[in-house]
Amino acid sequence: MQYVVTATWFGCTDTDTIDIVVKPNPVSNAGANVALCSGDTAAIGTITTAGYTYQWLPATGVIGATASNPLITLVGTVAATTTYTVTTSWNGCVTTDSVDVTVNPLPTVTSSANPAAICQGQTATLTANGALTYNWELQNNPGISIGTGASLTVSPTVTTTYVVTGSTAAQCIDVNTVTINVNPLPTVDITAPNDSICNGDTLLLTGNGAVSYQWAVLGGSTLGNNVTQQVMPQATTTYIVTGTDAIGCANNDTINIVVNPAATLSAASGTLSVCPDVVNIPYWVVNPNSNSTYNWSVTGGTLVSGQATDTAIITWGSAGTGTITVTEITDLGCPSQPVVLTVSINQILTPVAPNGTLSICANDGLGTAYSTLNTPGSTYQWFVIGGTVASGNGTNSITVDWNAAGPSIGYVWYQEQSITPTTTCLGLSDTLQVVINPAPATSAITANAAICVFDSTAFSVINTTGSNYQWFANGSSSLSGNGTNNIIAGWSTPGTYTVGVVETNSFGCVGDTVPYSITINALPAANAGNNTGFCLGQTTAQLNASGGIGYTWQPATGLSATNIANPVANPGATTTYTVTVTDANGCSATASLQVTANALPVAGISATPAAICIGSSTQLQASGGNSYTWLPATALSNTAIGNPVANPTAATTYTVTVTDANGCTGTTSYLINVNPLPTISAGNDVLICDNASITLSASGGLSYTWSPATG
Repeated sequence: MQYVVTATWFGCTDTDTIDIVVKPNPVSNAGANVALCSGDTAAIGTITTAGYTYQWLPATGVIGATASNPLITLVGTVAATTTYTVTTSWNGCVTTDSVDVTVNPLPTVTSSANPAAICQGQTATLTANGALTYNWELQNNPGISIGTGASLTVSPTVTTTYVVTGSTAAQCIDVNTVTINVNPLPTVDITAPNDSICNGDTLLLTGNGAVSYQWAVLGGSTLGNNVTQQVMPQATTTYIVTGTDAIGCANNDTINIVVNPAATLSAASGTLSVCPDVVNIPYWVVNPNSNSTYNWSVTGGTLVSGQATDTAIITWGSAGTGTITVTEITDLGCPSQPVVLTVSINQILTPVAPNGTLSICANDGLGTAYSTLNTPGSTYQWFVIGGTVASGNGTNSITVDWNAAGPSIGYVWYQEQSITPTTTCLGLSDTLQVVINPAPATSAITANAAICVFDSTAFSVINTTGSNYQWFANGSSSLSGNGTNNIIAGWSTPGTYTVGVVETNSFGCVGDTVPYSITINALPAANAGNNTGFCLGQTTAQLNASGGIGYTWQPATGLSATNIANPVANPGATTTYTVTVTDANGCSATASLQVTANALPVAGISATPAAICIGSSTQLQASGGNSYTWLPATALSNTAIGNPVANPTAATTYTVTVTDANGCTGTTSYLINVNPLPTISAGNDVLICDNASITLSASGGLSYTWSPATG
């Protein structure tokens, strides 16, 4: 920069110049404010400018206090801010700049696991404290986050160390580790002698691989807690055992036990009293299973055939006692308890009592079957008291016709004779008692022979104590009292019908059907006649009913009689009459008609004008009916219309008879007055002067009209 100076002295001036050179200041730059975590290092300042010198104050934590961009490392347990100033010099010029450095304390992160040791398959909760946010990683897989938050649920399969990084709001971090020990599960299994049993058998289950056990039915009830468990399932069942080892880890195992159906053998049958040396006697299983096999063993005789089947053929030996033992083995290998039959081998036979019906009704005893076991080579002679052997004598099966009346007891037994190669044997069976119950003796039905349709009537039989009576009534529309000896029935359609009853007595015996025929008569075709009417005070109505032989009218008001077909009706008001018609069968029906009481018409006359002058006429007008008759006919234009013209020459009274639509009449009269014509005088003629006036005066009238109007 050049400056010029001008000086004046006593009017004289002179100028001189001087040059001023300005040196630039150095640029100081401390950099942007810095925040760091305790123990971290950060750079402050800026890049170096050639010729500049630098000095940083304070020097605390500064590495290179004379550099343009030194590093700074600070440590603190609480947040604190320090201002650092840099002084920059160049060519004797000096400038300064400042920067704030904030140091944030590190968090102290701790972590724990609950529980610290688990069994395989269990979970544990990791918990961290001391920071604001957390990130979890596996120690053996760093850099991969497995979760965030202060807690984390994990389920490791092996012992595992977890690393948690905790951060403060200032993003300062601390790291901690926690280890979960994972214990292996015990290897638990169930052993059993078999995995299938027969229904009703038991099975011992044994747990292995643990120190304590809990047994249960899978999806069902809890059982015992011993090493072994005895079970007896009724159907195929799955059992589960939970075994726990010494450190509390548990595992389980299941076993499915198939339950096979048990053998069903409960009885065997055959002849239990036989003759010595009798051959080929059959014995059989009662209700055998076609899929099973049957094992037979015999003492006192020989099994001829049938081993493994449900029927054995046996030849017996000498006199004594024999036994037959049979055991069932199912197709699934389940055995039964043995069934043992004891057989008497003796010349004196002891046959069992016959099999057959023990109770019959006296009316249902024909052809009743009785039998006994058939022993090959034996014959049977049958005996009956209370009836006769109808067929089969000599065999092991007969039919009996019972003919005793009940109540009584019948008897049936037989003698068996058996001939063998070595002897002949005889024996009488026990006697079978047969109860013979009496049959019902139902009385005839008592009832009406005929009724009217829609009526009901009673049907009854004599009651027997303890009996039930079942009735039927063909075509009936109603029936009540079934089960008793007395019913009430009705029909809605005429005709002849059958009613019947079947009695079952207290012994359960059913009697024969007792029938009864009843006639249902139709109702008469009642006809009261057509609706009619009459004129009150003038006429009456003739009624005429039909359809029967007897008639009763209701109400009696206004009737000449109530018990004839054709009474005369003269009620004071419109009335509906009902007639009950009864026919020769005593059946009744009703019919109705309406008798209308018609009021007399009200006759009326008017005339226009009401009075006339001689030589004039008036128009008459009658009202109140449909037709009209006038009297007298004098000076009338027509005597049979409602509005004739009348021109009498003297006062006349006209009477009109009015007839309405019902034929009822009414009369009234009207007087027509005939007035004489008036005599009018306008006065004697008058002579007046031109333009003069005069008053005209007429006489003889009440009102006057002059013409012409001129003047």
